[in-house]
Amino acid sequence: MKIAITGHTSGIGKALTEVFPNSIGFSRKNGYDLHNPIIREKMYNEISDCDVFINNADLGWNQSSLLYELWKKWKDKDKLIVNIGSDAADYNQPVARPYNIQKRALQDACLQLQQSQQPCKVVLVKPGYVDTPRVQHITATKMDPEELALYIKEIVELRYSTFWIPVITLYPR
Repeated sequence: MKIAITGHTSGIGKALTEVFPNSIGFSRKNGYDLHNPIIREKMYNEISDCDVFINNADLGWNQSSLLYELWKKWKDKDKLIVNIGSDAADYNQPVARPYNIQKRALQDACLQLQQSQQPCKVVLVKPGYVDTPRVQHITATKMDPEELALYIKEIVELRYSTFWIPVITLYPR
């Protein structure tokens, strides 16, 4: 099974790279600024033979764009796109926070594509706080990124099962 991961050099992406040691990584650190549509197109060409794509990099609105663009290329193929969202998408806050709204857009995009009944399956993983550099300043119970990566690996391995998990929310204990 060939896997591609965005945002593979830190946090959840780094843990996923350790769980999937033969994966291909894409991030700014190796020349892939995925905010740029030309660079995303280059990446799509390089992953055409991958079986699984993990849409992990926090690209703001571009995370949803990346999902739509890749799904158009893969929708007729037996492939899997795993999107790393956030439980923050479910919070109604009195002040609009772009992160929450962007993750809600990703969630809605996943739900829309899941209903298409195409061979390419779309999964949304919505973790609570994960102990990554992005949230080191927040005092809260956090999940271990390596443990989260192992759960995601189990979801990916279900790809060969007779069922799939379209959405899962995971909270730290």
